[in-house]
Amino acid sequence: GLVPDQSVGVGTAAFEALVKSKSNKDRVARYKDRAEVYLAAMSSPRPQVRALGAEGARKADKDLVRKRLIELLEDEHVIVHTAAIESLDKLLPKDQHAWNQAFGSKFWGLRVRAAELCGKRRDDRAIAPMRALLTIPESDPNRPSPELRQRGARAMADVGDRGSISFFVELLDDRD
Repeated sequence: GLVPDQSVGVGTAAFEALVKSKSNKDRVARYKDRAEVYLAAMSSPRPQVRALGAEGARKADKDLVRKRLIELLEDEHVIVHTAAIESLDKLLPKDQHAWNQAFGSKFWGLRVRAAELCGKRRDDRAIAPMRALLTIPESDPNRPSPELRQRGARAMADVGDRGSISFFVELLDDRD
């Protein structure tokens, strides 16, 4: 009942009492794997609690939390959509819909974080979205920051795709 409370403190305390309590290990054993606890947290009006739920969802049945994690990719708060993509990476690294949502996001940071996670797994799904991000002209007002562009290039390199070498050679002339 209290996990999705209006107050960050109440929601966080209720969530942690169910899944992280050091004093009541029986309660934690009963609740830490239950999807409804994470779903309640992910439905909180407070981004900090939604992020806790998204992060904790890694312990739940992936089929029960998948839909809500994908919905959270659209959350405007960085801590929430980042926690959601990181949990999707652990639970559903091959889920086409989830990764398409992440790479099609209006949030550049989420696209880059998704690419970084793919890069760690050497998953070539990161190549096309990062190529698109890195070829946005300087004149475009929606061009990502130099930091995001550098992270995107690193993520792309981590994939290890030989076909991208010529693209990287062209990037050598890029100011970022």
